[in-house]
Formats: sequence, structure tokens, C-alpha cells
Amino acid sequence: IVTGKEIRRAQPVRIEEVLRRVPGVVVRQSYAGGSRLDVSIRGVDGGRSRRVLILEDGIPISLNPYSEPDLYHAPAVEWLRGVEVVKGSGNILFGPQTLAGTLNLLTTLPPDKPTARADLDVGTYGYTRALASYGDALGDARYVVQALHRSGDGFRVQPFSSTDGMMKVAIPTWKDGEAMIKLQVRRETASSDDVGLTSAMWARDPRRPTLKPDDELVFERYAASITHKQRMDDDTKLTTLAYAYRTGRKWRRQDYTRSPVPGVAYERIAGDLGVQDGSLYFGSGNTVLDRTYDVMGVEPRLEHRFATDFVGHTVDVGGRVLYETADSAQRAGTTTTTYGGASQYAEARGTTGMGAYIQDRIAFRPDLLVTPGIRLEHARYARTILRQDLGSGPQDIDVRGTRDATGIIPGVGMIYGKKRAHVFGGLHAGYAPPRFTNAINANGFASNVKG
Repeated sequence: IVTGKEIRRAQPVRIEEVLRRVPGVVVRQSYAGGSRLDVSIRGVDGGRSRRVLILEDGIPISLNPYSEPDLYHAPAVEWLRGVEVVKGSGNILFGPQTLAGTLNLLTTLPPDKPTARADLDVGTYGYTRALASYGDALGDARYVVQALHRSGDGFRVQPFSSTDGMMKVAIPTWKDGEAMIKLQVRRETASSDDVGLTSAMWARDPRRPTLKPDDELVFERYAASITHKQRMDDDTKLTTLAYAYRTGRKWRRQDYTRSPVPGVAYERIAGDLGVQDGSLYFGSGNTVLDRTYDVMGVEPRLEHRFATDFVGHTVDVGGRVLYETADSAQRAGTTTTTYGGASQYAEARGTTGMGAYIQDRIAFRPDLLVTPGIRLEHARYARTILRQDLGSGPQDIDVRGTRDATGIIPGVGMIYGKKRAHVFGGLHAGYAPPRFTNAINANGFASNVKG
């Protein structure tokens, strides 16, 4: 666990500075703005953090947790009050990804007294950051409202600008219960290319600006959630999460090739024509990837403590029902700055995911804890391809396919010792549901791929 005290003491500028404090966690910043991260745990592929389950206040934040678990944003580091890290068999409480580990990013709680904060930072490369936050109590309810804007020119002439807003309201419910309502909005525009320097370019000028200044990604996210915690008695607690969010991503990328095509006029050529594979040929058009993702889910979690003879038990049991959709379109533009263009490809996808788990933390002695558990995951995929190039140019089609994937994830963990000095170990089955490109191929047929 990375505590709020550690975060305040470190005064991080970006969230990767916090995550790098956790042993075994490797973080690579994917662009100058610092909001898209590639996170890896224990050597697992860190591309778009798709093999690490990343949660915000217990709620998934990837594009589509089952079918496209890529991470395109992370909470602002200014909002963090802690980070929970789960490795090994403890992952069966979460899912669907249980290969590497789980990071739960905990955000600010509403205060019980008037609390205000305002920050303004400026720096090199045109960097600006402005933060405003206010929270208070209103009767038995508490609330906090936060806004953050960050922008800059980028260190390779890759400008970025992002604006985040969040509101949390805590309302007491019945006896020993509380509901936390959270609303979020985010909009980001950033230069984001898909090509690097050739070896010859790097040798000549390693600090050369981006080769594709017109490449740009526009990201929007809207989220709402409610987390209800109800204590039944001294030994039983029920937590229920309900959430929904929409993510929009438009990415325009200038067309290019690594070798010239006869009869094609290029906008420009970068590199050294006298060196084999030392040049890039940039066209006058672009490719626009336009995608919209919707996710909604409900998760009840029950915790109950009891004892049998001299052995203590803490049983966790819960489940999840989640539905996610994606609309994907690809267009070909005739300029490098358009977001329009002619339709080349379109498809619609939907996934229904269900998960359930049970885990028992068995305390044989005050210094010996053994935790067996098991998780079941099931997902049903549906994919409809609406437009595709079949050899004679793009045309409207209607190709459909479905597929089911099921995973059983057993695990057991052990810890011996005290809080400050202990040894631990664990064993569990790693599982990741197949992505759409693996579950259902471009012809609409189910692929023979195990999760």
C-alpha cells in the first residue's frame, strides 16, 4: 500500500512517480502529458496496461474490461489518497484480469469541514497546471468538488491539453450505512504519433521533434458511480458498487510508408534517401480511428467474520454482472488534419461478463494466515462487422459472430509473521479473457483461443 502520507511527502507531478514506489511494478510513460501509462507487474507485458487490472475506488477504468482492457487514462495524481496493490492469489477478489496483479487507485474523500485548495504551476515547454478544490459538510452529508487543467507544448513539439472534473457526495443511509456518489468528466487533446525515428535519424539528431505533427488524439470520458457500504452487525459488512461510464476516442494519423510507391506523390520525405530503410514517405491524407465504449456494472461484496473452535475465519463472497459495448469506425481522410473522411470499416461489439468468487482468510494463529479461494469468470461476446473492404473497395456487409469464454481461477496464499517482519507466498491460476480480435475473427467466426 502507498499511503496518502507517502504521496504528500513525495509531491509527485505524475502518477507514475507514485506507482514506481511499489516493488515489482514497472511503469512507462507513453507520452508527454503523462495521463496514459503502460504498467507491468512481474515482467508481464505492459502495453496499454492491458494485463494489469487497474481500478479507481474499486471500479474498472479500462476501455472495455473484458474485450478491450486497454488503459487510455489514469486519475490525476492530485486526487490520490492512496494506492492498494494486490499480487498473487489475492487477485481472485477482482478480475477478470488475474495474470499479474491489481492496482486500486483511491481518490479524495469528502471532508467533514470546509476545505479549500488552489494551485497554479508553470514550467518549461509551456507547461501549465491549475487546480481548484472545495469540500464541506452539509448536514449529515459531505461533498467535494475538484477541477484540474493541465497543458504544455511537449518536449518533442507534441502539445497536450487536458481538463478533469470530479464531484463526490457522501450520504448516510439507515443505521451504519453510507452511499458515496461520484461523477467525473474528462476531455483531453494531445499530439500522439505512431512512428519513431529511424536509426539514421536517431544517430543524426536524437532530440528531433515528432515526424507527424498533425497526428492527434481526442479523448473524452464521462463516469458515474455509487458505492454503498452497509454494516449489518459487528461481523458482517455488505458493499455494493453500481457504475457506468462512456469513453470516446478519436485518433487521426497521417499516412506513411517506409518505401516509395510508384506514381504516388508524397507530401514530404523524412530521413536519408541514401541509406537503406532510412527514410519515411508521408502522404497527404490520414487515417481516422473513431471509437466509443460504454460500460455498466453491478458488484455486491459481502464480508463475514466468525470462529470455529480456536480458528478465526473471514469469508469474502461476491460477484459481478457487467455489460460493455464498443462502436468502432475507420475513415480515410484526404488531408492530414481532418477528423472526417470516407468510411472504410465499421463494427459493433457487445460483451456480457459475469464473475463470482469466494475466499476464506483462515487465522490458525495470530501470526499465521492461510487464504484459499476460487473465482469463476464467464463472458459472452457478440461482434457485428458492418463495413469492410472485401477486395473491391469498402462496402456495407452484415457479418455476425458470438463466442463464450469461461475461466476457473483457484488460488491459495499464506503469510507468517508480524506486520513489520513476515514471509508470504501464494499460488493461483492466471486468467485473462480473450480480446475481441482473438475471440471472434474478422469473418465473424469464433476463434479457438483459450482465455
